[in-house]
Amino acid sequence: MDNCRRCTDSSDSFFRYRIMKKEIRIIAVAFAIYIFNRLCKGYINIPLIGYLCKCHLNDYIGGIIFPAYVNILLIQTNRKPVKSYSAIGTMMLCCGIVWEYIFPYLFAYSTSDILDVVSYILGGITYCFLIRNYGKTY
Repeated sequence: MDNCRRCTDSSDSFFRYRIMKKEIRIIAVAFAIYIFNRLCKGYINIPLIGYLCKCHLNDYIGGIIFPAYVNILLIQTNRKPVKSYSAIGTMMLCCGIVWEYIFPYLFAYSTSDILDVVSYILGGITYCFLIRNYGKTY
């Protein structure tokens, strides 16, 4: 009986490691895109692309990074990761409302923008697409 338990614990540990590795890769790539955008967004002269990079790309990337971070925390505390489109979309909608409509009352430098909320949600949907189709860990 002990052997079976160790096997289960070991395989569960390996499964958690694989998920964590995937989450960390997603965060690393998204963070690299964020850094690249911060360095280059002033040099993009194409009107629509320049506007999206300056105003909404970082919010979109935040929508990818935040659920990955939440899943890392859930995995570390032995809970199931969030992986459904509806759960991630709802989570990012709530985050967007807090970040865009509550934080401006708390911080003078914050401004509200509905397109930022849409960017968070689209980032969350992209994250969900990535975890479901990249590497088939879930």
